[in-house]
Amino acid sequence: MLQEKGVRYTFCEHRCVWVWFNGDIPDGYEINHIDANRSNNRIENLELVTHSENIRHMINMGHGNYSRGEKSGKAIYSDKEVQAMRYLRKNNWTVKQIASLFGNKNENVIGRLINGKRYSHITEEAGVLDVYQIVAQKASERGVVI
Repeated sequence: MLQEKGVRYTFCEHRCVWVWFNGDIPDGYEINHIDANRSNNRIENLELVTHSENIRHMINMGHGNYSRGEKSGKAIYSDKEVQAMRYLRKNNWTVKQIASLFGNKNENVIGRLINGKRYSHITEEAGVLDVYQIVAQKASERGVVI
């Protein structure tokens, strides 16, 4: 920690070690602990990587839960349900109608799912046969006539 003119500055040790031995860290790069031990800040254990490389390394080392969509454990909707929502939106359903069909009063949540801010890993297009069963089931559960 450094204090200058009443302002405190804190520094991550691994970043200080890297800069001491190698110079500045370029924009868009991070320092990765090769052995995944954050307290091991020896220069031999540090490497310069992109953020996605750093995340991939942590996953490969068995650290953290970086699952997406229905595999995350926090998911409210399945990947197929999100595909159904996107299909309905493309076919002129309003976000409000889709939210009602899926029993979610928060239209913002549904909007983020539809526009890809959530479940962005789903890239395949869904056809009517892919979503029919889900839409029919949801309509039956909610008493909605389609």
